Amino acid sequence: MFLLASLLLVLLAAPHCHGFLVGTPITPLKAIKTTTTETTRYLLSPQFPGKQPRTQRRLQNEHSIRRTTGGFPSSEDVVSTRTSAKLRRYHNNQLSRTRLPMAGGGNSMDPITYLRLEWISAALCTNQTPRSANVCLQLGTQDGRAVTFLPRTIRQLVTSSLKSGEATPIGVQRQLKQSAERRQIVEKLDIQNRNQAADDLRETPDESVDVVISLQAVDRMVENGLNWKQSVVEAARVLKPGGRLLWVEPTMVQGESYVEYVESLIVVPDDDEDDEEDDDEDDDKKDNDEEYLPVFDDVGYDDIDWILQPHTAGVAVKRITPMTQQELQEQAKKAEQDKMAELSLQAFERGIKKRKKKKKRRRQGATADGE
Repeated sequence: MFLLASLLLVLLAAPHCHGFLVGTPITPLKAIKTTTTETTRYLLSPQFPGKQPRTQRRLQNEHSIRRTTGGFPSSEDVVSTRTSAKLRRYHNNQLSRTRLPMAGGGNSMDPITYLRLEWISAALCTNQTPRSANVCLQLGTQDGRAVTFLPRTIRQLVTSSLKSGEATPIGVQRQLKQSAERRQIVEKLDIQNRNQAADDLRETPDESVDVVISLQAVDRMVENGLNWKQSVVEAARVLKPGGRLLWVEPTMVQGESYVEYVESLIVVPDDDEDDEEDDDEDDDKKDNDEEYLPVFDDVGYDDIDWILQPHTAGVAVKRITPMTQQELQEQAKKAEQDKMAELSLQAFERGIKKRKKKKKRRRQGATADGE
């Protein structure tokens, strides 16, 4: 009876085990992993989500047949056309899942670069925003990250769009509001959603912003047809003297270095009347060359490491214009007040320490007397 049952099982399995019956050697598991096509690669992967249970069962059956029979034919002999199409769709979906969007859309980047830039952007905005800064403008607002990254000392956030002639999208406005609610700073932070593009800050007056941030927005500007160079010029215009431009952007944009362009911006003086009075053109050129000053006095940057796509992070401080005599006196008076306040605070802290020491000595003396 046992022999008959065994013979029956062999006959039933014969159509699927032809290679094994004729003596084809069994392919080891290591060889299967190295020689198999996309079918086995996804089956052996721990990230296989199993979103298509019917396809997954079929692939598991085919994989078990290959391991049992030892024969390893090509994918055209085993995998059906329908299964191959589903595998291709699954492969494309996996690629789309592992490539994260650049801050809310646009060109994609790998997860390593994306997560690293998120950390760098948060650290840059937190550490390089002066405590005295009140107004911040973001070039190309794409989501609510700015509310999360900026310190709580910022009182007003001005947005700008990545498309010409359009306001900040409703979805982005909702994200900004939700980020403010999570940080519980809705009443403290005034979010100004203005109808202005990143390369044309028409609704922002000159020298009215303390900090301008640009976080992975240049590629989206280029994609939408905006002028990324003009956005840097506009940032320099709206910044107050001594204001800061913070950026985390690609190293090269359209074949040009982002840092070199920031450093190359200069202030062109309006001296047309003087040029008409002077007769010597060479003297005019020399005078103009001496008066050409860079817009940003201090520019510090560094290449971001541990990423696959080259990016730089940096800070540029706008040049401070010469002050009048009255402004110099006010600044000196304020510096003196700050110095006196610091001295008073230090004296208060020293007094607290002395009182604590006296109390400690009294306690020790009382304990010694009691013993």
